[in-house]
Amino acid sequence: MTPIEAATYAREHKDTILRACREFDESRGKRGLRSTQRVRNGRRKIHIDDLRSYIKGETPAHDRIHDH
Repeated sequence: MTPIEAATYAREHKDTILRACREFDESRGKRGLRSTQRVRNGRRKIHIDDLRSYIKGETPAHDRIHDH
């Protein structure tokens, strides 16, 4: 799903979701929201399982394979 769809689902602002995605990238997967982005400044895709984990406050899974 897109960051806008994820924000609607999580009842958060789109910028909050994007900040969590950047936090995941900057922390090398230790915090934040896992997402995929094929090219720099491209569209981000967020898997529903990762979004649910983020909402619950769980640490991102390291071994998840995205199937978008």
